[in-house]
Amino acid sequence: MTTESGVPEPEPGRRRSDLDGHHWTKVNVRRQLRILDARLGHWPSLREYRELAERDHRLPPADDVLRVHGSWSAVRIAVTEIQRVPRLRTLHRSYMAGATARELSERTGISRDTILIAFKEAGLPTGRSSRLKARPRDKELVMIRRLAKRLGRAPTMSEYDANRGAGLVTAQALTRRSGRWRDVLEMAGVEPPR
Repeated sequence: MTTESGVPEPEPGRRRSDLDGHHWTKVNVRRQLRILDARLGHWPSLREYRELAERDHRLPPADDVLRVHGSWSAVRIAVTEIQRVPRLRTLHRSYMAGATARELSERTGISRDTILIAFKEAGLPTGRSSRLKARPRDKELVMIRRLAKRLGRAPTMSEYDANRGAGLVTAQALTRRSGRWRDVLEMAGVEPPR
């Protein structure tokens, strides 16, 4: 006996994933779990899901769900919360230009982990090496130039932090966004120390 999609129905006591050639993909798992979430009206615990999947052979086995997604919380985020992430590509452009996941979280009210998982689920790169080096704002560059002029040499990161005004980011934040401190000094037009 086969289903409408042409996949053979499992024998009693056998799961659909036990059949040769049928594998649960992320898309299929999420589709089934969205239907279940709507039917139950809440997100089930892993224990509750295991019990439901044992009774309803249309649901992917819990072990397959965990194999495909890694953890139950990653599944929950992928199924229920990613739809809350508006303008995903716009957020990703900001992230790639140097905004941190924490800054995006504060801006949107969506947790940092949900944003990063949404990027990953959408196939968008999240690695530090793939991010563009962002140019510091003019305010920070002007501050570095003024401090270098006053000191007669390039300021160190700690000297910058000790003299920076309100509204300016820390030296560590500048290096995280723009590369090494030497690169930041060069962007400011200050000769880095040898």
